[in-house]
Amino acid sequence: MPWTDEGRKTAVQARVKVRIEAQREHDERVLPHLELAARLGLKGNRLVEFLEVNGVPPPGGVRGQWSRQAVRRISRRLGLR
Repeated sequence: MPWTDEGRKTAVQARVKVRIEAQREHDERVLPHLELAARLGLKGNRLVEFLEVNGVPPPGGVRGQWSRQAVRRISRRLGLR
């Protein structure tokens, strides 16, 4: 069955919705770790190391890797910065 423009649009919207929901769930799992790190006064590379040492899954899952930019983005989405 050939795709219509409306079918493509619906499929893309569905994928985006799933990706946003997964991102929100990940952010919520990371929030307690970021709050603890803030109480400990960790920033920058120390914060990244803290997340890695404590086995907090990075945004990209198993393939991903924590970076300062990833922490900034999540913190911004959560309203922590």
